[in-house]
Amino acid sequence: MRSTLCLLIFFFSAHSHAGVYKCIDNNDRITYQNQPCTNQELASEIDLTSGTKISLEEERRRNLLARKKLEQQKIAQRQLAEKQARLLQESIEETRINQRLIKSHPKQYSAFAIPPYTQGERPALVENFKSRLPEIERFRRKAAQHILAGGKCGRVEASELNSRSSGDNLVFLVDCSSGLQTYVEEQQLSGK
Repeated sequence: MRSTLCLLIFFFSAHSHAGVYKCIDNNDRITYQNQPCTNQELASEIDLTSGTKISLEEERRRNLLARKKLEQQKIAQRQLAEKQARLLQESIEETRINQRLIKSHPKQYSAFAIPPYTQGERPALVENFKSRLPEIERFRRKAAQHILAGGKCGRVEASELNSRSSGDNLVFLVDCSSGLQTYVEEQQLSGK
């Protein structure tokens, strides 16, 4: 008798923690069952231990929104990675152009006039503007060419991004072998 009573208490307590589902069909008939509702429009679960009622439709809606948000985050991360890869590839191409220019005109450019800004070895200033790295590489070249075209500089020793730069106006400092140092702003180079 005692074992039967213990067994009944055990099954009752295990069953009561499972919860009860309140299902409302299309004809507004309410049924209570210990299994989740099947294709019911209005379904809720009642926790027998706490007495709380959970709308399963609301739970599904929240889960759907969470999945959509997660998917949007994955898409945004993928787009950011693609953009960063594209920027890196564009900056590598601009660096190649700079190096070809230096090698083909050794009298006008020192070998270190426009050193490449390689990933991991970029100065902190360049790292602050890394989203514009291809433009920086292109403008470094254009700034050096601009100063040479002015006739006051015989040879460019360095063309570097300067700390006077801002997000919408990059500034470059060009050093000449004559000791002349000239600041060149992005706006001066944009049309060239």
